Amino acid sequence: TGYHDHDWGKADRWTSSCVSGIPPGLYTRFGDVLHPPLGRLIWSGTDTADIWAGAMDGAVRSGHAAALSALNALARGAG
Repeated sequence: TGYHDHDWGKADRWTSSCVSGIPPGLYTRFGDVLHPPLGRLIWSGTDTADIWAGAMDGAVRSGHAAALSALNALARGAG
């Protein structure tokens, strides 16, 4: 058995913490503009998650939803 502790806040100069840097209220005010596709571009990431936005779970859910959206678009011949 083993244990490894990693401080993600010191992982690189772009990482401030494991928590989203999005300020409170941003998603409720502007979240709707993060969701609609823009032409053939489908947004995906923790910021576009319907639930758990700002967390890894949200990023995985958003990626799954984007992949399904892309597959549906290809099946309709919209790709």
